[in-house]
Amino acid sequence: MGKYIIERLILTIPTVIFVTILTFVGLRVALPANVVDLIIGEYGRNDEQLRATLEKQLGLSSSIPEQYAEWVGLAWFWNGNEGLLQGNLGRSLHSGRSVVSELKRRVPVSFELGLWGQATAIAASVPMGVWAALRQDKLPDYGLRTLGILLNAVPGFWIAVLVITFGSIWFNWAPPIHFKYLWDDPIGHLAIMATPAIIIALTPSGGLIRLVRTQMLEVLRQDYIRTARAKG
Repeated sequence: MGKYIIERLILTIPTVIFVTILTFVGLRVALPANVVDLIIGEYGRNDEQLRATLEKQLGLSSSIPEQYAEWVGLAWFWNGNEGLLQGNLGRSLHSGRSVVSELKRRVPVSFELGLWGQATAIAASVPMGVWAALRQDKLPDYGLRTLGILLNAVPGFWIAVLVITFGSIWFNWAPPIHFKYLWDDPIGHLAIMATPAIIIALTPSGGLIRLVRTQMLEVLRQDYIRTARAKG
């Protein structure tokens, strides 16, 4: 067991290196547009001094291998520039803040939303799966099985687009756009989380309905269930 764990840990090293190279090539080399051109726009493309300044600030003035070394953090050994290995993920081109600070602010919210989505999926799919099993080969069973297949097939982001679009057109409704923390405004926080949590729950609910139905049918066919039924 220990040998297997050591082998897997050793294999993660080339895997991580390959992933970093693939990510770097995809973001720095394979993209058809230059990020500097996108920032300065059409009116600044002829300003070579501005271009050179931005390229230096973004770390794009050096060669591709040097850019990769600086991005990963290997350049820290000879010039002191921190990278991924030192926990420096750079700065957001949108807000100007560090990526680490952005992650600290956003990851807890995403994690909470994921928990709400999973809890909603379980709370809705378990009773529906039990009901489908109890009404096997009848209309509720057929309807819930069809619903489960449909929820697995339809992407959640498409449902989200439909909810926002038709909610605003038909009911003059839109989800809240200003985030409120639970400790500041519990009611407002739950109102913000409700709609995305329900939409996130739709896709796993499809599989959970069918899983609960299958497991419930298996239990209903057990000997002790038949014995209990025979005893009334």
